[in-house]
Amino acid sequence: MNKKWIQLKYRLTNFPVRPNLLLVAGLVTIVYFLFFARDNTNKEEAALNSFLPIVLLLAKVALIILTIVVSISLISTLIAFLIFRSRNKGQKALFQLNLSTAAEHNNTVLIQPSLSNTYRPVLGYISGRLILKDQRLSDPFVLASTRFKKNSLWVDSVYGSNAMTFPDIKEYQVTGTMLYFEDMLRLIRLPVRQKQAGSFFNPPHAGVNKEPAVQPQATREQELRIEQLRNVPGDYLNYKQFEYGDDVRRIVWKVYGKNRELIVRNPEIRNPYASRIEMYASFHNSLLSIVPDIAITNTLLNTYKNAVWSIYRSLSEQQEWELIYVPEQSFPKHFEDPEEKVSYLIAQSEWQSNTSLEQYFDLKKGTVYCIHSLTDAAELEQFLANGGADKFIYMCYLSDAFKQNRKSLLKRIFFYDEDQEDKKRASWLLSPLKARILKNEATLTRILKAYGF
Repeated sequence: MNKKWIQLKYRLTNFPVRPNLLLVAGLVTIVYFLFFARDNTNKEEAALNSFLPIVLLLAKVALIILTIVVSISLISTLIAFLIFRSRNKGQKALFQLNLSTAAEHNNTVLIQPSLSNTYRPVLGYISGRLILKDQRLSDPFVLASTRFKKNSLWVDSVYGSNAMTFPDIKEYQVTGTMLYFEDMLRLIRLPVRQKQAGSFFNPPHAGVNKEPAVQPQATREQELRIEQLRNVPGDYLNYKQFEYGDDVRRIVWKVYGKNRELIVRNPEIRNPYASRIEMYASFHNSLLSIVPDIAITNTLLNTYKNAVWSIYRSLSEQQEWELIYVPEQSFPKHFEDPEEKVSYLIAQSEWQSNTSLEQYFDLKKGTVYCIHSLTDAAELEQFLANGGADKFIYMCYLSDAFKQNRKSLLKRIFFYDEDQEDKKRASWLLSPLKARILKNEATLTRILKAYGF
């Protein structure tokens, strides 16, 4: 259903006749029956009212002027469209789309489109939209400026500069560009598709987080000595029921405090050397597959990506250990800079329901594990009972993404602010996901507290 709606929206957006044409036609019909038809049927009333002929004459003059102006705009739009289409086929009029990646800030990209050897419609304009993957269209951009040839009145090109916002943290695939020639009243919109291929991605942004105090877990080269002993690769963390003769110092008291069962940790070989920190971030969800809501799930996903990137940046700034991010999802793209690669991997990750915590988290090598409000509570409890209680667990509360901003009551009443975030908060308040997520957050918090987090 979602794909059909996207295809229908794509076709309606590119349909040449706009709703304004029907609206103007209706207004002209109303004016005609109120003034001109009345002039022919009510001659006796016109003779009694001396001002009525003057009013009708002014209305006719205004309608004639408006008709002439609108006709000029429509004809010039059609001519400009035909000229560009003819020259574009002969490679004489070209379209260029310049995406400034250096301008990416807060999910904003600078777009500088230009059309060479063409004209703008008189009393009209040229606009366009990026065609993204799956026939999704971006917000419109406008080519509002004209560049003339040197020492001449002939037009050299039409160009524009637009700052466009792409809300989601991910890579955007551009498959083409749709140009529109429109008249002054937007009665018609003549589309021309231009071939365009490219991509750009919005990286996650690091927030202010408390720097996690962690020690390396994995050993690659025995060069750095650490304060806490860590496991040698190849050893497994095993637990068993307490038996007579077992060392009481190996009792896992966190498990006892929760289940009242005496569980002991098997002896492990310990090594005072380690060289790197392995970080894991799970994107497994147990709720969104039941009640899908695209507007909310994208906001939750962006919040979690920013949180994971913030933890990674906090660890990388320590510059004492080798930091390794172990991705849950792989993407075939090469990067020279390791941090840029991690940023891309996090940005491209999506909610998934195939890889569980048990399959993804490595207790033997991992040090930092990131979870979120959509994590399955039973899987988290099993992970902690198997040895995860000795690790650093970061819990991201996704409901914080919809916290109300502190605006005064007077400002909300007297000042209109079309904020997309306010619309998302309104959707969140009415969404059935809210109660499920808040309930799951409470369950996860209770489990973490039971294990000392």
